[in-house]
Amino acid sequence: MSSSGFAATLSPGRQARFIVLLSGWLLTLAGLVTALHTHLPAVGRGVLASVWLLASLRQLYRQARAFRSVAALVIGVDEPRVQIMGDSPGSCDLLPGSLLFERFGWLWLELPDGYRFGELILRSETPEDDWRHLQVVWRWGRRAHD
Repeated sequence: MSSSGFAATLSPGRQARFIVLLSGWLLTLAGLVTALHTHLPAVGRGVLASVWLLASLRQLYRQARAFRSVAALVIGVDEPRVQIMGDSPGSCDLLPGSLLFERFGWLWLELPDGYRFGELILRSETPEDDWRHLQVVWRWGRRAHD
């Protein structure tokens, strides 16, 4: 069976996106607590906490922005790019660090404007045929580009 032209179409679920944003907020709070309890002078702790907070809020904003603009992902075997369906259709790069496990996948993506974001794909939120297509694309795509 030829895999040429074969693609997986994924519609990221609300639960997965909620998990990603919630974990981002929890890690932001954990970082603030850590920054405020370091063995630095008060000014150093304040600067460290401020920098952490600003960097975290920036990343959370980018993540939420990407979620708003990406309604679906089409991942093909032929090239390691992802087509995005949403407000501004186009393509984005699938970055190293993307993983696919039995029950979930983590896709690390870069939009054309340079924003990087992560997309959690839960098997429980994905139709079975789409999940199988993703597994086939993942295997064949890795072979074709290694």
